[in-house]
Amino acid sequence: MVAEASTILTKRVIDDTCSWNVGGIPPPHNFNLENFLHTQDSMEDIYVLGFQEIVPLNAGNILAAAEHSNISIKWNSLIKAALNKRTPTEDAFHKTEIGESQRVYPLTTQSSIKPRDTDYKCIISKQMVGIYLTIWARTEISQYISSPSVSCVGCGILGRLGNKGSVSIRFCLHETSFCFVCSHLASGGKEGDERHRNADAANILLRTLFPPEPLQHLPRKILDHEVIWLGDLNYRIRLPEETTRSLVKNKEWNLLLQNDQLRAEMSKGHVFEEWNEGIIEFPPTYKYEQNLDDYYGSGHKGKVKRMRAPAWCDRIIWFGKGLKQIQYNRVESRLSDHRPVYGRGRTEIRRKGEDMDQLLPKKVADRYLKREVLGEGTYGVVYKAIDTQTGQVVAIKKIRLGKQKEGVNFTALREIKLLKELKDPNIIELIDAFPHKGNLNLVFEFMETDLEAVIRDRNIVLSPADIKSYIQMTLKGLSFVHRKWVLHRDMKPNNLLIEPGGQLKLADFGLARIFGSPDRKFTHQVFARWYRAPELLFGAKQYGPGVDVWAAACIFAELLLRRPFLQGNSDIDQLGKIFATFGTPKPSQWSDMVYLPDYVEYQHVPGQPLRTLFPMASDDCLDLLGKMFMYDPKARISAQQALEHRYFSSIPPPTEPALLPRPPPKKEPFNPNVSEFNPLVGPTVLSPPRKQRRVMPHREGFHANAHNVIKMDDHGNETRQAAGERSEQAPMSLDFSVFGMRPPNRPTINRTRDSMELDLEGLIFWWSLSREVQLVSDFIGVGFADRSHLKKKLDLQFQLPEEEEE
Repeated sequence: MVAEASTILTKRVIDDTCSWNVGGIPPPHNFNLENFLHTQDSMEDIYVLGFQEIVPLNAGNILAAAEHSNISIKWNSLIKAALNKRTPTEDAFHKTEIGESQRVYPLTTQSSIKPRDTDYKCIISKQMVGIYLTIWARTEISQYISSPSVSCVGCGILGRLGNKGSVSIRFCLHETSFCFVCSHLASGGKEGDERHRNADAANILLRTLFPPEPLQHLPRKILDHEVIWLGDLNYRIRLPEETTRSLVKNKEWNLLLQNDQLRAEMSKGHVFEEWNEGIIEFPPTYKYEQNLDDYYGSGHKGKVKRMRAPAWCDRIIWFGKGLKQIQYNRVESRLSDHRPVYGRGRTEIRRKGEDMDQLLPKKVADRYLKREVLGEGTYGVVYKAIDTQTGQVVAIKKIRLGKQKEGVNFTALREIKLLKELKDPNIIELIDAFPHKGNLNLVFEFMETDLEAVIRDRNIVLSPADIKSYIQMTLKGLSFVHRKWVLHRDMKPNNLLIEPGGQLKLADFGLARIFGSPDRKFTHQVFARWYRAPELLFGAKQYGPGVDVWAAACIFAELLLRRPFLQGNSDIDQLGKIFATFGTPKPSQWSDMVYLPDYVEYQHVPGQPLRTLFPMASDDCLDLLGKMFMYDPKARISAQQALEHRYFSSIPPPTEPALLPRPPPKKEPFNPNVSEFNPLVGPTVLSPPRKQRRVMPHREGFHANAHNVIKMDDHGNETRQAAGERSEQAPMSLDFSVFGMRPPNRPTINRTRDSMELDLEGLIFWWSLSREVQLVSDFIGVGFADRSHLKKKLDLQFQLPEEEEE
């Protein structure tokens, strides 16, 4: 199985993974494994072989729980003989020049083969009752393999015995950690039996724990590695048996796969969420007549005692960005009632002890041909470029490192960390990252424009279907990141980018945070002020996805009005604009409001009907908008609930992304003599007068008010603050040539305190962490209710300075 390299820091290794349920039948003495191992075609770098039912699953074998048997020794002897029969003369690790394209040298001619005494050696083997996993590697590669270890999980009788379960092996090749899981999951062809298999898989993910290594911080859980999972997973096909046999006979693989239990459970997120499987273009592997090529029951004229419909019980799946499968097929062998499967692929491994600047020289940067500047900000420049290897148009964000007085913006590191994990059609893709000449270069997919440009372009007419499509894609991206327990915290139109095909994607994750722990406190100084939720304006430090939903509602309103909806000049004025629009909230609407740290009581004013503010909107549109603008975060609709609102299923349907109106591509550079842009001014909204300050009693979970002239800083010291200092923000920097006219300044958050000095060596250390936190993959795979482990894991494995998180 295989992985494509994202940077030149990797070296390519070919592996062959095989799985076979041998049904308790021992191999004949002269059994030929060449077809099973494909040694007649090429010799790979690593071979991983997993067996199920290597011994009969009778009471004696189950209770004995032998770790090794004569049968496993016999299999290993046959494997050794097959692998060491021939070998290619090419070195497995071709030493490429710096910047040279990675190459693979498969064995293609007999002249390139020469015999050796020992070409492959067994790295590690493990048997648990009938499950057996053995790993072999070239001798010249094996010297770079370290820390092999084993973890076994029994899921059989009583939920513990080893007739069902898994054997997992972990090892490191150079600086890349691998995990291979050989499993035999719960059997059964009845409706609902797939839930038992799901439970077995979740149990294996939960209970598998590799032993700690002295003086090394190696990952111990399955999902912290590059993972290949193989075995008899036992998932069946959800069709009547006669229909299944008919489709198999006609080789209708696609129709069968549409009813495959494993594919269905994966798509629903019930098991193996975000795992991958290759394309299946081979017949089902189970169940065959003994020593025949006929499926069980197909040759019987009368009714057999127990029918078994064909199914793809034997599978190979993988998890990890360093893996990619290049071949997936089955092997024809009549030894048992299962046909073995194999997957061939490449894995990109990282090597130790090589200087980053030597491995990523100017040749890496030369891969990208810069065409034009798209924008420039405090910490760097964004270029439009072309990948000369693929021809793909990309955007490169060049961030200056360590030379400015204020230091490096750590938001870049956070953005790298999260975007490496968040893969979704509505999230911008981080393609590559590399340091060059004292700069950090982030390579993104190229986005043609952003939503702000669409809103401001007066030549564009947005129909109700267009607005529905844009906000639907926005909510899809939000729903995805929230399912991963991530808050975006900087939602605004110019962070919603639009690709040439019309797809909208969330970008700029520098302020994003994990919100898995309910006790974690954050800074309230996030979002641009016009998109800041009222709880943040009142100084809330414990909040959730509702803050993103409020910002999405502001963007929704901006699409309807074609101008920013709530334009406050300060945090106090922003609250006034909100209350004058929706009415001053009552305790019955938002009971926790009075306990927020910066709460100020406002004079009560009634709200304006949404119909008067958005006269052209439909009733369903206003209903959704009202639920997104709920004051109480606990009552505010979630992004997923918003997607399920009747607004998106009503007429007209959302416009297809490719048909959405977009500004024409810019053709001329920015002209500084362009007249100032004068936006349309909306209805005047006056802030209601504030009442005398009222200090509410302190309640557990909330802090005392913080609007006093004398207030406590983050370290408990008293500081004096002038009235005009609070929430002063730096203006946003825009590429004005995108719009052709100068827009008004929008408020943005002040990120200067988010900066620290960081030299190139320190940055590379963070970037080269081999296994950054898998965000919530443990949570997804197992289904924990308690997420405290997630917070601890994040804090320990990837600590970056928080701006004001307490």
